[in-house]
Amino acid sequence: MASAGGPEARDAAARAADPVPHAYWSHSAPDLLACLRTSEQGLDTDQAVERLARFGPNAVVERRDTAAVLLLVRQFASPLVLILVFGAGVSFLVR
Repeated sequence: MASAGGPEARDAAARAADPVPHAYWSHSAPDLLACLRTSEQGLDTDQAVERLARFGPNAVVERRDTAAVLLLVRQFASPLVLILVFGAGVSFLVR
């Protein structure tokens, strides 16, 4: 679980304060550049430093691999899967 001041909280606060249009592909390039407060040349150093401080680094968070046994157990957490397993068991016993 993330702490109250962790990256997730910072990201959520930054997105709420500086929203990007949801259908960004439907806007013209000049409108989108204005909305994102940038230009065709990109950000200057001061803007990049400010956004790095505000949004954090543009990096993919690596996740650990999930063990196969844990993945199998998680599959049975769904009520629908449990109903199907129960139905298969009843069908097996009846035949």
